[in-house]
Amino acid sequence: MEFTYTKIYGTEKPYKWFAQRIKELAKEKYGLDVEVTINEEEQEASDE
Repeated sequence: MEFTYTKIYGTEKPYKWFAQRIKELAKEKYGLDVEVTINEEEQEASDE
């Protein structure tokens, strides 16, 4: 699956909304219901 990541300096980190957008894309484009989770603990560690 192709996607574009754009870095925008804002109040929320991308992984906060990324899982929801992947679910929406899968439903809209492919008709699939998927479950997506982001391991926030690992993500927070990589942000440091």
